[in-house]
This record gives sequence, structure tokens and C-alpha cells, in this order.
Amino acid sequence: MEGCVPALSAIFTHTSAPAEMKIGLPISSLDLSKFPLDAGKLGLLLSSLPAGPDFLETLKGGPHVCKGPCLSVLNRFLQSVRVGVGVGGLGGAASASSKTLNLSKNRLRSHSMEALRSAFSEGTLSKLLGLDVSNNPLGPSGVATLARGLSASERALPLQSLKLSKTAAKAEGAKALSVPLKKGKAPSLQVLDLGGNDMRAEGVGGLVGTVGAGTLSSLRVLVLKNNSVAKKSEGGEWNFRGLAALFSHEFPALQELDLSGNEFQGPSGADTAAPMIGEAVEGGRLPSVRTLMLNDTRMREADITAVFSALTEGRAPHVETLRLPKLDTPSSQALPSALDSGHLAQMHEVTLDDRYADGVGVVTRSLVSGRTPSLRILRIKTDDSPEGDSDEVLGALADGLRGGGLRSLADLDLQIVDEVSSERMSEFGRALGAGGASSLKRLSLSWNYVVDGIAGEGCKSLGEVLITRKIPSLRKLELVWDVDSSLEGLAEGLGVGSFSADVLVDLGFRSYDDNDRGLQKVAALICAGKILGLRKIGVEADADPIGENGARALGEALTHSEREAGVILQAFEELDIDEYAFKNARALSCLFRGIAAGAGSLPSLHKLSVTDLVEDEGIGPLAQSLAECITKGKFPKLRNLCFIPYRNESISLGQEGMQALSLALCSPHAKSLRSLTLRSVEQDFVAASPLAECITKGKFPRLRKLHFACDEDVSIRREGMQALSLALCSPHAKSLRGLTLSLEESKEMEDNSKVRAAEAVQMGLLSLAFSCGQLSGLQELKFEGKLCSESLSALSVGLGSGKLRSLRSLELQTVPLGDDEGTSNLCQALSAEKLPELRCLKLGSVSDAGLKKIVKAWGEATPPPLEKLDLSGTAVGDEGVLALIGLAGTGRVPMLGDVRVGRFVSSGTRTVLESFFPHTVESD
Repeated sequence: MEGCVPALSAIFTHTSAPAEMKIGLPISSLDLSKFPLDAGKLGLLLSSLPAGPDFLETLKGGPHVCKGPCLSVLNRFLQSVRVGVGVGGLGGAASASSKTLNLSKNRLRSHSMEALRSAFSEGTLSKLLGLDVSNNPLGPSGVATLARGLSASERALPLQSLKLSKTAAKAEGAKALSVPLKKGKAPSLQVLDLGGNDMRAEGVGGLVGTVGAGTLSSLRVLVLKNNSVAKKSEGGEWNFRGLAALFSHEFPALQELDLSGNEFQGPSGADTAAPMIGEAVEGGRLPSVRTLMLNDTRMREADITAVFSALTEGRAPHVETLRLPKLDTPSSQALPSALDSGHLAQMHEVTLDDRYADGVGVVTRSLVSGRTPSLRILRIKTDDSPEGDSDEVLGALADGLRGGGLRSLADLDLQIVDEVSSERMSEFGRALGAGGASSLKRLSLSWNYVVDGIAGEGCKSLGEVLITRKIPSLRKLELVWDVDSSLEGLAEGLGVGSFSADVLVDLGFRSYDDNDRGLQKVAALICAGKILGLRKIGVEADADPIGENGARALGEALTHSEREAGVILQAFEELDIDEYAFKNARALSCLFRGIAAGAGSLPSLHKLSVTDLVEDEGIGPLAQSLAECITKGKFPKLRNLCFIPYRNESISLGQEGMQALSLALCSPHAKSLRSLTLRSVEQDFVAASPLAECITKGKFPRLRKLHFACDEDVSIRREGMQALSLALCSPHAKSLRGLTLSLEESKEMEDNSKVRAAEAVQMGLLSLAFSCGQLSGLQELKFEGKLCSESLSALSVGLGSGKLRSLRSLELQTVPLGDDEGTSNLCQALSAEKLPELRCLKLGSVSDAGLKKIVKAWGEATPPPLEKLDLSGTAVGDEGVLALIGLAGTGRVPMLGDVRVGRFVSSGTRTVLESFFPHTVESD
């Protein structure tokens, strides 16, 4: 059973406990990943667990239980289990019963690994089969601590799965881990996941001795993706020695090898750079491999061809999954030879990327020839390929469907960015409906530039096949289409039947020309109930935006109902309008007015996003039409609303538009909101006061993210900030996890002491909100405004109050930081004591002097556990960066790996910076 919820129900409601607890039966799994209560309640839950041997096999942690007092309770529980006293009176036999421990995504840091080190060294986890600490910022020291625990175990552990992806292990952590593995402390290890750790060539080299010692002979899965394994840590020069040494050894049981996301192209001018992979296959050192992931590696033509040649010779006869990099002509000819050899008959998944390349049509023809009868997943993308290559792909697929070569295919994903002819489209459609796709469950089709003529006959034929249920196994359909004559043809074909309600449909439209007839025809299909499983609509721009007629028709279709209060689209969840898709705000208003006019509603819609219009005409009515939809209850389950309908500073919602939207959000129909993003270009963000009142009155009980995304020179004025600050002090603000604010800026600030004092008062109010304790769960804070020194000092009081202990990301994008008292006060707040969870810090207006001041403070007090420092767009140069490098040399920011700097840093200093922070990025 899933132990957490039933146990809490019994404890806190005094109802009957779950049967397993009442009669002492084992609880196979305890999931604490979403445990929300305090340490006392956690202790009570753990004390209520049944006693006896082998009572618990799987324990899954969570962000809340793996920090602070809860972590201490959890650690005591494990210790008491080991010694057989304390929590629950558990016997010693229960101590080693746990088989799986999942601590992924728990924000664990280096010191958290001490508990695991102790547990391993003292035998508490002597029967553990699976350990997952991935997605935790452990750093090299944390991974080394865990490794010492494995080494200290008195006997070999039965551990079969060890997952350490995205733990910031780096080369040092990988080397430390290799020590217990080389000693044979985990001889049964089958899964080793080290992906995303920036191991570099040195880290891979550290694993060589482990493999050479034969202590990983049982390894079945090795994940080394996104590790820059062919580059040195210092300087970033190419270095393939570690990789070559690793694959010079045999992996007798290895079934899955993931090297994706590592660049293997090597130095320019080289014909070959990473031959060791092909050589390992050719030499029979990967005899059991089933999954080979080489996508996004930029392997050279000779190297990938060598892999295919080895497959042709049957050196890896069990390969089932191939995810490949870009193929050039020779390699695209070598792969068909491997497929035609008959040695890849067990192939069930292939991913092909034909961007800026050719030959995928030839590969596709081999795939569907019947030589791979078990093929279940096929993903193909063509972009800027030679003329006719996309037609060749479709023709090959049609032949395969007719010939029975794709009877096992369950998932087909085609992204064709090149021209496709009407004839090939028709042929492909007819083949789909001929019975050769009897196992197809998911079909995703994305087309550009369908050369289909006025009638759209090719798309019409495809539509007829899709709608007439000639693919009875189909459960998910994704279509992305240009709004042009080809969409008319598709809609015409879809009009001859209707989809089963069991088929979920996602529709994407790219505005391509000024012909909205295709969109209107699709709307008519929705009105007629022919797409009952419609789940999502996305609209984006390509060429000419969509006009009023198409927008109105689509809106009316979404809430159309034959009955006065009926509902058609029960499954509709997302509406995403982006990238200048509509001609102007008036056109988009037609869509929302159409929705508001319908008799039905969209009871499952949870995400609505509106961004980027071309013109400003009718922006106010747009907000009013959206407000009408909300007020009329058309979106009763709306959880995520993003309304940023412009980037042009001259475009304005108008006070009436913003007020209408604000009042709508305060209605009972918006009570499900969890994330709200609004942008204003008004002189005053007029939504602030009414929305603050809604928070104070508990109108948004589930709101987790509140973003007032103001444009430059736009902000929340004094009255709005005061109301919002008071709202953030109310108990109803406890649910907030993300907050974006912008303060009013005055041109008189520098010369007017009264204005500066007034601003400081505003910041004092906001600081009070940060200090009151109601925002203890806040994780993201973004603040905009050019604060004076006094205001920054006032704000720093709240930031340094110690009440924002969950804050993980802090952005001060336009707050000037330099050699002033305000910056000094901010430095006192930026410490591990005040902000113990801070991982990301973005400073958009810091100078060299300001950065040096921050670095100095971090040298005197423990800095927060930063992983990312974003200084992009700032004037910080060599002076400030060298101070940061000096701090890194002391080891005081061990987890900081991602540093972003602006263009004022010299190339030499940037090279040194990269040696300390490997993910350094230059950005303006």
C-alpha cells in the first residue's frame, strides 16, 4: 500500500487504520514525497508503523521531510530501526528490510549524505537494492561522503541500482565513487546513472579502473549523458583518452548505454574523433547491448559509420533502441546495410534527425522493409533536407504500411519541415487506413509547406482516414498544421466521420496566410461534436496572423452546445496562444467573446496562456472579453493563467480593461487559480489593490505563483504596494511559492529626499511582509525597480529576517548594487544563515564594486548554497570576476557551477572562470 495517506487518515481523524497496520502486515511502500506536516506529525506517523521483520521495502523521501527537523526525525527513525529500540519498538530484523530508498529531488546537500554514510557503514541499509539521490545538489563532497559510506560497509552490498544523475558530482565525485566500486562493495550493481554531472574526461577516466577490475561485470545500464566526457576540466580541450580507456574493457552484461548530449566531433580537420564506440561494438565488448543512445553527440561521419558497420556484422545482435545523431550520406547508407543484414530484427525504437542532412528516406525504407518486425517507436524529423527527401520518407512509410512491415508500430512521430507533395500525402494517408497500422496508439504529425494546391486533396485523403476510425488502436493524435488551403483540405476530410471519445486530440495551428477558411472548418467540426477528445489547442505565428472570422468561429466552437447548459469538450485542458498569432487584439477578443457566448463551458481547462500581439488596437476590450469568460464560469478549473498580450511598451490594457480582469479574478469562478501572471504598461499597476484584497479575503486558496510582470518604467504605486504588503502578511498568503513585484520609480528620486523617504517606507512595508512569517514557503522572488540605497536597506531587513527559509531563487534585475550602504545591508542578508535554501541569484545591475562587496561578505560569513549566479547584462568586468574566482579557490561556493557574465569580461579571464565554473556562459 502507499503508506502515507492512509496512516495519516487513521492518526488525525481517529478513524480505522489501514488493515495492514491493524493486523501488522508489511507495508511495502511508504511515500513521503508530498508530506506537508511538521516534524512532530512525521514522528507520530513513523511511530505508528507496524513492527516485525521486512515490514517496509520502499521508502520515498520528499523536499519537506529531507531537511530541518523532519530530516532529524527521519534519521532517528532509521537509527532506531537499526538498533531495535525507539520508534515503533521495531526489532532489529526490520533494520535491513528496506530495499529501495528514493531521495530524488529533495534538495539534499553535501552534509545530508552523512546520514547515508553512517547508515551504510553501520549496516542499517545492508539489504538495500536501490538508491536514488539524483537531482540533488550534493556536489563533489557530498558524492564523496556517500562513497565513503559504501567503502565502510563491512561486507559487499546487494545494491543493484545507484542513481546519481544531476548531483553536481563533477570529476572529483566520480573519482571518489569509483573507489568503493573498484573494491567490489557493489558487485551486483546493474544500474549506474551518472548523467548531467559535468564529469569531463577526468571523471570518465576515474571509472576505468573500476571496469578493469571486473567489479561491474553485472552492469546492465550505464548513463553518462550530458557530461562533456570528451573535454578536459581545465581549458575545455578535447580529450578522448578516458573514453577510449573505458571502452577498451568488456561490458559483458551491459544492455543500455546512454552517451547522449556529449559532443564527440573533436578538433576541426579530424576525420575521426570517437572511434572507440564503434571499436567496442566491433570488438565484441558490448555483446549484450540493447539500447544505444548517441543523439545530440555530433559524432563524425566516420565514427557513426563504424558503429553501423559493426552492427552489420552482427557484433551486437540484441540492439532494440537506436537514438542517432545527424546522418550524412555515407552513414545514411551504412545504417540500411545494418538493417538489411537481419542482425537487428529485435529493433523496437529508432529516432532519426535529418536536420541539414540527407539520406533519411533511404534509412526509412530499410526500417519498414520487414527486417525490423518488432519496431514499436519511430521518430523522424526532417528540416532543410535535399529536395524530395521528405517525400521519400512518406513514400517509404506508405510502402511499409502496405507491406505489413509496421504492424507492431505503436508510436509514430513525424516532423516534416520541408515541402511535401499532395500525392505523397494521399499515399501515406491511404496506407495508414489499409490495416497496416493495427497497433498504432500515438500518431504525431507536424507539417510545413504542404504543396497541396487549391483543393488540398492530399490532406483531405489523410483526414478521411484519421476520422473514419480505420486505425482502431489509436488513442492519441497530435496534428500541427499551417492555417492555409492545406488545413481546408484536412478539415474537409475530417468532416466525413467523427473521432471516438477515447482518442485524445491535440491541435496546433500556425498562422500562414490570410485565409481563415480552414480554421473555420475545423471549428465547425468541433461544433458538430466530431472531435470529442480534443485536449489542447495551440496557435502560433508563421506568416500572416489569423483574423476575426477564424478567431470568432473557434471561440464559439469551444463552448457550443445543443443543450442550454450542456458540455461537449470534457477533455479540453490547454489553450495556448503565442507568437503574434492573431492580427490584433480585436481579433483575439473575438475568440474570447465567442467562448463567452456559448451555452457550455470548458470544465477541464486548467491552462490558458496569451502572449505577444502585433498591434495595440482593442487591447482593453481583449481583457474585458477574457474577464467575461471567467465571470461566466467558462473556465471553472482554471489553474494557470498567463496574460502577457504585448511586449511593445506603447500597447496598453487601459484602466477599464485591467480593472475588469481584476474583478473577474476576484469572482468565485477563479478560486482554482494556482499561477497568475499579468503584465501592465500603465502608469500604475491598477490590478494590485483589488488582487491584494482577494488574497486577504482568501479568494485564492490555492494560489502558488503571483507574477506582476511590469514593463520598464511601470510599477505598483504606493497604494497598491501598501495593499499588497498587507495581503502578504495574511494567513492566506501561505500558499505562495513564487512572487514577482515591481516598485514605482520616480525621476525625482536622486534630488528629492521626500521621494526617497517615501520609497523607503514602501520597502519597509514589503520588508514587514517578508518578516511576518506567512511567506515561509516562498521559493522564488523577483524584484524590479531602481531602488535608492535607503530603500535597498529597508528591503534587506525582510530578506535577512530569516523568515524566507525556503527561498531558492532571488532576482534583483534592475536594482543597482555598488559600493553603498544599501548593498552592504543586502550582503548581510545573502548568507546561508538567512537564506539557507538559496540556489539561484540573478543580479542584473551590479557593478564590479558591488560584486566585490558581496564576495567579501561571503568570505566572512557562510554563503548560501548557490548553484547558479547570473550576472548577464551587467557591466561586471575582470575586476569583479577575479574576486569571484578567488572566492571559489577557497572552496566556499562548492556547488556553484553555472555562472553567467556579460561582454565586459575579457577572454582570458573567462577562460580562468570556466576552469572553476564549467557552465560559464557569456550573455548580454
